[in-house]
Amino acid sequence: MVYQAQKGGASLFPSSDSSAVVKTLSSKVIASIIAYGTVADIQGKNITLSYNSDSVVIAIADTAEIYSFSQASGGNAAPTQTKTEFSQIKKGDSLNVTLNLLSDGQLKGTSVIILPGFTAAK
Repeated sequence: MVYQAQKGGASLFPSSDSSAVVKTLSSKVIASIIAYGTVADIQGKNITLSYNSDSVVIAIADTAEIYSFSQASGGNAAPTQTKTEFSQIKKGDSLNVTLNLLSDGQLKGTSVIILPGFTAAK
């Protein structure tokens, strides 16, 4: 969906036909899109991500890989990434979700990273 900044203003795309935009963004040439935000709601496998005043609902694929980080022992050791389960995602978690735009305009999450130690702006 494309929004105009003001009535009669320039559009991001010359055509008001959003199906062309969906077709382009769901092309195999565009491997993925990343969504970032705080988990506002979880309904089944649908996650509502929020960032500032925007939110989006993403259906997470049954085959999606879910990862989290855990702090390694030692003062300067980097966190380690671990594969985990969808059930470990909680409201308030900050996520990066790799997603594909399906040809019908729906978003499908193909992998999720639960980010450590900070919260996205609301």
